[in-house]
Amino acid sequence: PPPPPPPPPKPSPPPPAAPPKSDTLFGFSGSDIVKSGAPGVKPLDLNALPSIPTPSFTAPKLSEFSAGSPPPTKKAAAPPSTPAFTGSMATGPVCAPKEDGCVQSTKAAGVPVVPAWAYPSKLKGVEAGRMLKRALQQCGATYVGESSGPGKLLKLSATFSTGVFGTTTDTLDFVIDPSLGAVAFRATSPGDAGRARGRLGRIRTRLSTGGSGKWSEVS
Repeated sequence: PPPPPPPPPKPSPPPPAAPPKSDTLFGFSGSDIVKSGAPGVKPLDLNALPSIPTPSFTAPKLSEFSAGSPPPTKKAAAPPSTPAFTGSMATGPVCAPKEDGCVQSTKAAGVPVVPAWAYPSKLKGVEAGRMLKRALQQCGATYVGESSGPGKLLKLSATFSTGVFGTTTDTLDFVIDPSLGAVAFRATSPGDAGRARGRLGRIRTRLSTGGSGKWSEVS
């Protein structure tokens, strides 16, 4: 006899249904959360909650605050006074007795001496004074003052701030004598006469490179 026919193929299972779309977080709505509570628990009615009064606050007016006293302002310290000068180059600016760190161009016993300067002969005394003032400012002077003396003498005084945080003040005094074409001076650097000598050297070098000629040392 012929073999029996093969069994018919089994139908394929239907594809799983897509989950329902929901615009709530993770597919849960507020009503679903309430329904999932314990039996007998009533949903929370937010409208039944007592209202909480909002505290009132009135901002104070600026006029109610006292202005108070402004902090005291620190006045700038006046430059230290320098000795007055009279006469000629022989009595130019000199160091005070036992003044530490002071050098001068006027020869005196027990005082370090730096030779006076002679400025170029083509310069007038006023022009030499302007050049010296500009050189002092270029070398870092915090103050430069000038005044006239007898016999057309011209005096310049300058201060420099040095040391830690600029707490040390160095002073320089110059006397320009147009009749001699020379400059006498004293320079004080408290505790360090070498600093005073070095600054004088830098100032004279700057003057000599200014284009008007060499400022030389004289004995």
